Amino acid sequence: MANSEKSPHILRDFCFLILLIVLVKKASERTITFISLHKNSITHELDRTFIDHLYTAQKQAHQLQELFDMAPTPVQDAHLKKLADIVQKLATIEEKYTTNSAGLTFLGPLGTTAIVLKEQDLEKKLKNTALDLCSLAYAYQHSPLPFNEQETKKLSLTYLGTVTHAALVHKNTQKS
Repeated sequence: MANSEKSPHILRDFCFLILLIVLVKKASERTITFISLHKNSITHELDRTFIDHLYTAQKQAHQLQELFDMAPTPVQDAHLKKLADIVQKLATIEEKYTTNSAGLTFLGPLGTTAIVLKEQDLEKKLKNTALDLCSLAYAYQHSPLPFNEQETKKLSLTYLGTVTHAALVHKNTQKS
C-alpha cells in the first residue's frame, strides 16, 4: 500500500519539477536578452515595452515577407519596395534605441534630456513605421488594385485605432 500512495506523489512532484525547469528557462532567456540589449546602453535603462513593440513589428514584417514569398501570384514591386523600406527603418530604430553615447552621461541633465527627446522621436518613428506596415498588410490582403498609400493609410488608421483601443481596454481590465 505504501508504494501505491507514493506513486501519485512522485508523478505530481515530477510534473512540478518539469514546470519549474520550464519557468526558470524562460526567465533566464528573458534576462539574458535584456542584459544583452543593455550592453551598448550604459547611460540609461531601456524600456522593455518599447523593445517588445519593436520586436513585434519586426516579427510582423518577417511574417508579411513570408506571406509575399508564398503568394500564388507575383507580388507588386511597390509592395516589395515598401516592405524592404519598413524592415530597414525598423533595424535603424533598433540600432539607435539600443546604443547611446557614454558622453551623454557627463552632460548631466542635458544628456538626460537628449536621451528622452531621442526616445520620443524614435517612438514616433516606430508608430509611423508600424502604421506603414499595417497599411501595407491591409493593401495586400484587401485590394487586388495597385497599391495606393494615402487611401490605405486612412483605412489602416481606422483599423489601428480600433486595435489600440481594444488593447488599452484589455490592459486596463488586467490592472483592476
